[in-house]
Amino acid sequence: MWEVASGTPVLQFCTDGFRWAQSIDISKDGKYLAIGCGEQTEIGRYADCCVRLWRIGASKQAAVYPSKRPVSRVAFVSNQSRLVAVGKNGEIQLLEVPHS
Repeated sequence: MWEVASGTPVLQFCTDGFRWAQSIDISKDGKYLAIGCGEQTEIGRYADCCVRLWRIGASKQAAVYPSKRPVSRVAFVSNQSRLVAVGKNGEIQLLEVPHS
């Protein structure tokens, strides 16, 4: 994440060493960042297929939800207690956000 005015990076969220986040969403309260991850490394082989949930203020990962294929879309549900993740294979997951 960058500070808009200066363009200075203020937080970094890792996706396990792979190049791209497929999708991101920030919760309406600004406390969580969800990252849909995964990429094909070879024909029939995939790496880092998961949703990574980060607590923005603490700059720490709150949860990792595995997926069979890369996660192409993530979105917080309106009440912020759940997260929807859609995999590139059509898999849809409804995930619980661990509020503490």
